[in-house]
Amino acid sequence: LKAIKQVSKEFEAVFLKQILENGLKDVKLTEDSGSNIIKGMYIDALSQNGGGLGIEKMLTEHILKQQKGLL
Repeated sequence: LKAIKQVSKEFEAVFLKQILENGLKDVKLTEDSGSNIIKGMYIDALSQNGGGLGIEKMLTEHILKQQKGLL
């Protein structure tokens, strides 16, 4: 169960990071040359600490239901 939750959490983080990168690709946070670095750090922080979409929980529940069906 712990491994399933960890994989689900990692999947949600990757998914959220992809959404943020795509949504913010044309946004400049600052006018200096470090804008992309700052934006990358911002996206990483949000995607790693986000968890608010509920994908982790839904995916974990789905995997557990699939496993029960195979037993």
